[in-house]
Amino acid sequence: MKHGFWLTLVMAAVLAGCGDANNENPPSGGGATASPGGSALATKSFDDSASKVMQSLPGELAGYLRNLNAPVNIDLGRLLGLPGMGAASAALVEAPGDGVTLQATETRLTRGSWDCTSGSCVRTDSDDYLVRWRTAQGQTAELLLDWNGSTSGTASATVLGHYSASNDAIFEAPTKLVGSIKVGNAVVASLSRTSLFPDSRCVSGRKVLDLPDQMKVTAFLEKAGAGRLIEVKNLEWNIGNNLTTKGDLVAKGGGETVNLAWDVTTGGTVVRARCGNFASILATNMQAAATLSNLKKTFALSFEATEFRRDPLHIAFSKGSVQFDGKSAEFKGVLDDANRNCILGENLTLSFAGGESTNLEKYLTDHHAAKPCAR
Repeated sequence: MKHGFWLTLVMAAVLAGCGDANNENPPSGGGATASPGGSALATKSFDDSASKVMQSLPGELAGYLRNLNAPVNIDLGRLLGLPGMGAASAALVEAPGDGVTLQATETRLTRGSWDCTSGSCVRTDSDDYLVRWRTAQGQTAELLLDWNGSTSGTASATVLGHYSASNDAIFEAPTKLVGSIKVGNAVVASLSRTSLFPDSRCVSGRKVLDLPDQMKVTAFLEKAGAGRLIEVKNLEWNIGNNLTTKGDLVAKGGGETVNLAWDVTTGGTVVRARCGNFASILATNMQAAATLSNLKKTFALSFEATEFRRDPLHIAFSKGSVQFDGKSAEFKGVLDDANRNCILGENLTLSFAGGESTNLEKYLTDHHAAKPCAR
């Protein structure tokens, strides 16, 4: 992530799965007050922090339950519904004791209550997924996954559906998932996730589980001595006449903490594939606002964009700005890789104080050590 800050420009387009469009907006006016060097120092601060977090956080998530001496292993990234981690997690939950993981052809969510505090796991019936064990320090720990959310208000029935890649295997998926991990009397992890899945066009009475039409998540994971590794203050999207997505995430790793919050609205037509799963959106406009911080610097990013193409990437920004330390830089033009050197931005103009300007590719090359690829 050597120039990850500027790649936030394409975050909204990736989340929206944009297709083709053509529209026009007036360009932004002048008023930039930041210098290229000052901008580079500020963005490097965030890039370095984000890079350390992204290098360490996947390992922290993967080893979270193992470090608690849990008798099960669960993909926490997918369970939290984080971007790029998948929408459903039914096939990733283990039955403790014998270590047998559910196979891809399994239909139902794993249910039961396992008491593993004596060293062996004794199962009793339960509509939830509950595991108790002892940590290496001898404390009693508990993992709860309430598949219908009945422990937190009104229950919401699970649904049966298939992933977009195949309609041969049917899975049960929660529409309201409430989860927690306790160590002693302390709650060290919490999850609340609601999902509304689209109807399948391939299997009558079933859903498509690749991407919900609506989803909302709040969650956190704490680590002893380190505080919260990740906090999802809010993560939501809604696919309707427009596609809207909001998020407020805090992540910690490698001695750094980063925060990313965004609010994006994309106008256009949602395109669904053969079974009704989300394929893309033919975008006509996009408005986005985001804030990024690493406890040392806080940035505010906003833009309006048109002329979307996905393959190859082509996004026209009618106006955009970045604010930090009471200063600002502006950008407009096309984000693409027309010269195919693997550095985006030769057609995106950055404007700085005193009328100085450059393109994003040169800026990344000069200030962020970006290097072209060999074709």
